[in-house]
Amino acid sequence: MADSTSAPSKPGGLSRVFVWDANAYRGLAHEAGDRPAAEISQELRQRELGKAFCALADPTVALELLARAGGEGRGKRESAYGLQVLSGHCAGPGEVDSVLRWVPDGDATLCHFVFAEAHPEHQTILDGLWILIKDIGPDGYDRQKYEPILEMVEMRESQFVDETWQHVVQKMNPGAESWAPLEEDGEARGRVLRRLRTAETRRVMARALLDKACRLTGNKAPIDGLEEVVLSLAGTFATAIQFYINNLIKIAETGCDFTKKQRGNNLWDMNIAMNVGEHSHVGGAPLTLVTDDNGIHKAASETGNSGRVLRLMDYLDLIEWRFE
Repeated sequence: MADSTSAPSKPGGLSRVFVWDANAYRGLAHEAGDRPAAEISQELRQRELGKAFCALADPTVALELLARAGGEGRGKRESAYGLQVLSGHCAGPGEVDSVLRWVPDGDATLCHFVFAEAHPEHQTILDGLWILIKDIGPDGYDRQKYEPILEMVEMRESQFVDETWQHVVQKMNPGAESWAPLEEDGEARGRVLRRLRTAETRRVMARALLDKACRLTGNKAPIDGLEEVVLSLAGTFATAIQFYINNLIKIAETGCDFTKKQRGNNLWDMNIAMNVGEHSHVGGAPLTLVTDDNGIHKAASETGNSGRVLRLMDYLDLIEWRFE
């Protein structure tokens, strides 16, 4: 297994590297008001440079922002603005119009960790995202023009919701008719909750990550040292695994309808959380996720990684910047 899941290069002399979640970019759009996105990204870069910080773009974040910016629902304007900020915020030095500095997404990080191999479609995804990001305007973009990428996002979110219903809700209660499958059975609820909070559940989730890495790369799981690999995955990606387990606990404990309030976003949040942990650094500089997602903060705290996540306002305090 590789001992780093980081982006391949960075400008020298950096103390810390940051990746912003989609909700952080949308939150910044709200704070910035009518100020041009280019002005905001330039100010961010200048303040970060003074602290020896660097921002990288997560492909999953870009994808989520693109999907919301091309839609008709809540957050369209903030997502479009966030993409415009991202394109300047994460641009390579002196290359604002030509290249972005990316961090590998969760799938690429997983493939590198297990097999020291790149996700086979990683570069193609990055190239396609950059073409789309450069085309973004303050009011989003023509949905019809980019229908394939929007349909892909919607399909993956819908598939995630369907699989959660089939493999989680109906496993808890085969006769379930709602997303609260255990509300009428306290004994079963207690039994399921105890099981979800065990090390064995974390091991099962880690084995699922190994199977995913094999599927993405076409490799086979190692025969020798299999358990060591699984335990290493459980420790390395503990925050992402705990994030997912916490969602299962919600379903078992009180019910949690994944068809409402864009809870399909949990798919992207878990992918983003794959880069939260001791393993995530760029050229020796630790990587920190800027996010206001309470679920990610909770999972990070429960797995000893609270120092690897930061809320937007705390980050703005860190670079000594607040909007009037």
